[in-house]
Amino acid sequence: MGLPADGAPVQATSCSAPICSAPFSTPFPVGHGPVAPVPFPPPAVGPAALAPAVTDHDTAGEVARRLGFAPGQAVLEIGWDEDADEQLRVAVEQRTGAALLDPDRMTSEHHDVVDAVLLWWRDSDGDLVDTLVDALTDLTDGGFVWLLTPKVGHSGYVEPGEIGEAAPTAGLSATTSVSAAARWSATKLVAPRTRARR
Repeated sequence: MGLPADGAPVQATSCSAPICSAPFSTPFPVGHGPVAPVPFPPPAVGPAALAPAVTDHDTAGEVARRLGFAPGQAVLEIGWDEDADEQLRVAVEQRTGAALLDPDRMTSEHHDVVDAVLLWWRDSDGDLVDTLVDALTDLTDGGFVWLLTPKVGHSGYVEPGEIGEAAPTAGLSATTSVSAAARWSATKLVAPRTRARR
């Protein structure tokens, strides 16, 4: 059937789709075109879509907490040098409420064991296995070692394979690696429990 002679739009009076519950006319009124289609499904919005990615912008205090340091812990520091990250060192002391210990203070202050070891290590520092074994001497059962090594592109960078070989040789297992400071990565090393706590 053709259009009426006067050119009036044809009225559609039947449609089975829900959107067609009312009559509509075609063609579109002068000056108006079809509405742009809405993409389906719509783009994700809300907290899940807007959640920021994990970055290296945590404060030193947040990093100390994330590394598992807690109030009251005794922490032995090995391998300090001028390139060590001072902000992280201070944050660990503030988090635990005590100064970091060095091997000499372990003797003079009569500390039998420590809860954790903060070990700064560079490629030129010698034998990593020997140093890890020494670190275990004063570590309490269930304690942990954070091995801090320079990141890629910084002087003293340590290949991950070296850590992967040294840790089990010293009786330790690497559990996780994180960014600890601007130029330092940290690998957590733990030893199997050898005695039950009372």
